[in-house]
Amino acid sequence: MIVPLSTRAPEIWPLRLRVDLRGLQTSFAVIPGIRQVSKARLHDAIGIVVPPAMDRIDEALAVYLGD
Repeated sequence: MIVPLSTRAPEIWPLRLRVDLRGLQTSFAVIPGIRQVSKARLHDAIGIVVPPAMDRIDEALAVYLGD
C-alpha cells in the first residue's frame, strides 16, 4: 500500500498532510490517493519520512478509513 505525495499545498486534515522528508522539498501526503501497487514498481527510496510525520499519516489513515 502506498500514499502518494504532492507538492501542492495546503494541508487539509485528514485528507492532505504536510510531510517533511529528509532530502526533499516539503510535500503533502494525499490520503485519499491510498492504493495498492506491485512491489516490482517500487525502486529506490527518494526520501525518509520522520517518525512523527508517519504517526500523523497513520492517524489520518485511521480516520479516513473509519478505524
